[in-house]
Amino acid sequence: MVAAVVIAALVILAAGLIIKLRHQNSATDSTDSSDSTVVVVPESDSSAEDENTDSDSGEDSDTDDPEPGYTEIDLIDHPETEPSDEEEAVQPDSGQGGEPVQIDYNTRGTVRILNKKEDKELEFEQLASRFHQESGIKVTVETPEKGKYSDTLQEKLTGTEYDPTLFMLGGLNDFEQYGFECLELGGTAAAQELEDETYTLKGANGKIYGLACIVEAYGLAVNTRLLEKAGYQISDIQSFSDLKRVAEDITARKKELGFSAFTAPSVSPGVSGDYRFAEHAADVPLYYELKDNDFNVGMTLRGTYTDGLRDYIDLYLDNATILRGEASARTLKDAQEEFLLGKAVFHQDGSWNTDVLRSVLDYEAAVIPLYMGMPGEENQGINETFTYFWCVNKYAKEDDIEATLQFLQWLVTSEEGLRIMTKDMGFQIPYKRAKAPDDIFMKTLSHEKEQGIEPVRQYYKYGNYSSWVNSLKNTIRDYADGSGNWDAVREAFTSLW
Repeated sequence: MVAAVVIAALVILAAGLIIKLRHQNSATDSTDSSDSTVVVVPESDSSAEDENTDSDSGEDSDTDDPEPGYTEIDLIDHPETEPSDEEEAVQPDSGQGGEPVQIDYNTRGTVRILNKKEDKELEFEQLASRFHQESGIKVTVETPEKGKYSDTLQEKLTGTEYDPTLFMLGGLNDFEQYGFECLELGGTAAAQELEDETYTLKGANGKIYGLACIVEAYGLAVNTRLLEKAGYQISDIQSFSDLKRVAEDITARKKELGFSAFTAPSVSPGVSGDYRFAEHAADVPLYYELKDNDFNVGMTLRGTYTDGLRDYIDLYLDNATILRGEASARTLKDAQEEFLLGKAVFHQDGSWNTDVLRSVLDYEAAVIPLYMGMPGEENQGINETFTYFWCVNKYAKEDDIEATLQFLQWLVTSEEGLRIMTKDMGFQIPYKRAKAPDDIFMKTLSHEKEQGIEPVRQYYKYGNYSSWVNSLKNTIRDYADGSGNWDAVREAFTSLW
C-alpha cells in the first residue's frame, strides 16, 4: 500500500513538471504574449542614432526580416499586467466612443513619423512599437533635437513619396509653407473621432488638412492653502474685480502674511516665459474681439479689449514678489521656484509645466481663468490651445498613406493608443474616446466643458502671427520697465495682426 502511494505521488509530481515546462515553452514561443519589442535602427547613419531613434518593433519570430541596412535590437519590455483604474478609463468601450474598432491593417505600408515633441521621444517610440505589435505595420519615428524641428521639417518635406508620411504642423504659419504636402483628411476615420471641427486645420478652401495632436490649457494657478491663510476661498474670485480686490489686500498685508499675491512676471523677449503676457495673456482680448466678429481671423483688429490686458498686466506687476522695474530680469523658472516655495498665491502657467509644479498642484492648488474684466467673464473658462496638427504626406505611396491613416485611427480609438497619449504622455487629445490626463489644468478644462463653460481658445492667422507676438513682447517689456507706454502695445496689437 505504501509503495503504491509513493508511486502515485511520483507520477503526479512528474505530470506537474511536464505541464510547467510546456507552459514555459508556450510562453516563450507564443506570438500573443511577447514581452519585448524590436526597434529598427539604421546601421548606415551613426550620427542619426545619436540624435533620433527610428523604431520598428516586432511581436514574434515570424515578423518579416528588416529592410537592408537595418539591425534589430531589443528596446522596451512590456510585462503583461492588468490595466489600472486609470487605464480602464480610456478603454474604447467606456461609453464615450462606442464599441472597439476593428481595422483591416495594410501591412504592405510603412508609417514614417516626424515627431515635434522632443520631450516625449521615448513615449513616441513606445507608441510606434505598440502599434507595430497590433498591426504588423512597420513604423519609424524621427525626433529632432530641441529647436531643430523647423529646420528638419524644411529638409524633409520635399514633395516626394520618401518624405515622412505623418508630421506635425504648427497651425496656419506652417500650413502656409507646407500645405502643398498635406492630404485632405475630412473623410477619414480619425477625423470622425474628433469632438468637433474646431480641432482641425483648414485650408482657404474650407477643407480639412490637419487634425489636432494634443490640447493644452493654461490659466492662473492658485495656491489654495495660502489663499485660505489670507482669508479667501476660490469661490471668492469670479471676475477681475474680485481678483484685484484679493490681490491688493494680500499685498497690503504682505509682511504679516509672509507671501505675495503674484509670482515674478517674465517680460524680456528671449527669456523663458516671455510668452506669458505677450501671447497667452494677449489671447484673451484677442478671443473676445474675434468672438464679436464671428471669429474672422482675417479681420483688422481695433483693440476693443486691450484695456483689460493692461489692467491684468498692471495688477500682476504691482502685486508680485518683485518690484515692477525688476520684471525684465526675471524668468519663468524664477516664478516657478517662488510658487513651489510658497512665496506667492497666484502664478500664470500651463499644462506643459505640470510636472515642474506637481508638488503644489497635486495637493493644494486650483486653476482659474485669466480675468481681465471682459463681458460675461464670470462664465468664462480657462484658456485652451491646440498648436500642433497631424498632417499626412499626400505624395506618399498609396500603401503608406493607408497605413498612416490606420495608425491615426488606432491612435484615437484603441485602448493602447489612448493610454499612451493621455496617461503616459499626460496629453489631452480632442477625441471622443479620450479622458483628461492627471493634470489639474486639463482636469479643470474638462470639468468646465462638462458644465457648458466655453474655454478661451487661442487663435492664429496666416503670415505674420510670429511678428505680432514678437512686437507685443518688445512693447510689453518697455511698458513694464517704464521706457514705453501702453499706446505702443495697443498699436502692436492692432496694426501687426
